[in-house]
Amino acid sequence: MTLSKENIISLLELNSLFAYDNLKQIEELNIDLKKEAECFFTGIINRHYILTKDLLILFKNKNSTYLGSQLILFRCIIDDFIHLTYIVNQIDSNEMMIKFNSDAYNKNFIRLKKLAVLNETKLDGKYPNYPTYKQIEELKESFKKQNNNAEYFINKEDFKLKTFDNMGNIIGKLNDENYAHKLRRAYYFWGHLSDFVHYSNFSFRLERKINPSQDNTYLMFAEIIQYSYQVIKTSFEYFERTYKIELIDKNKLYERYKDAEH
Repeated sequence: MTLSKENIISLLELNSLFAYDNLKQIEELNIDLKKEAECFFTGIINRHYILTKDLLILFKNKNSTYLGSQLILFRCIIDDFIHLTYIVNQIDSNEMMIKFNSDAYNKNFIRLKKLAVLNETKLDGKYPNYPTYKQIEELKESFKKQNNNAEYFINKEDFKLKTFDNMGNIIGKLNDENYAHKLRRAYYFWGHLSDFVHYSNFSFRLERKINPSQDNTYLMFAEIIQYSYQVIKTSFEYFERTYKIELIDKNKLYERYKDAEH
């Protein structure tokens, strides 16, 4: 089976419309983005609408044979697919989602602290774009005072936040779960496309060898677009359960992708 650039453009258009239709439904609900789940699932659907639109622009307007930008964006889609699939399949998926979001804040605080150390120890605490120890503590106090952040803490007094496994650990912990094969396959693509995220002569030479009209590159892209469809569909299930609304699938993408869901 071979695919063309036009096939990929068509798939992206269908997926983008799928995301848009269901995002509009969510916007009409007037949801509360301060709620963890509502923010998380709305945000990820919105992200995939934007990712597919950006990819469409690149494929429609870029004549270069180099696909670096597309490869990087497709890697973002795989990242979301692996994380979301793993989270929703856990016994306490809500707690796992909280850990995932908390981990992002935790990493940000760690990075800010490193900047503060550099500022205080090397720059006399005077560099205008780096925080000081005092500013970090003030930021932590402000974070602790926000009620909707309470569930992120293991120990609020000592400012210890919940953390989430990295990608390698997630895949390494898989056993015989019914979704394990899908994630291991996606992880292979994720690792392959990571070569393009992190530049080296290896990635440059690898990209020069890509001939999407003759190799399997477009087939890989089509599979990753299917991951995006599943991310949108899975995320929307929250709103189906909570608000009793139905997923809009005007172009019957379910029929196209139903075999891939098992």
